[in-house]
Amino acid sequence: MMYHNYGDKNFFEAGFLVDTDSIREDNVEFIYCMPFDDEEDLYLYGEGVVDLTDSWIAWSEVGRYADVDKNTSCWENLANAVISYYGVETVCGGRDSIYCGEFGKSEIKKKLERFFIDWSEVEAD
Repeated sequence: MMYHNYGDKNFFEAGFLVDTDSIREDNVEFIYCMPFDDEEDLYLYGEGVVDLTDSWIAWSEVGRYADVDKNTSCWENLANAVISYYGVETVCGGRDSIYCGEFGKSEIKKKLERFFIDWSEVEAD
């Protein structure tokens, strides 16, 4: 697995990791992290796959919201747009699923170890 950060350089500020080795057709595997503004050491974390061919995705609405075009934008921008528009909870199957929830930094670091990710070495473009 080779993850690349398309989010903030600091994963815990607004992380969006994509497994660039596992891109299959229109499926994008991701790991997402966003801090809560009003809670110290609490983050919304999600991991999953965005299937860019899913019929429930309203591409005209997602495109207007995130300024992307399904036919010309790169896959990581499309996946990020879907997550931004619908919320990581929707894409991951709900906030209480095993793939999404509210966690502290130490819990997320343990989750990242499962993916062989050293969180301190993740860099953004």
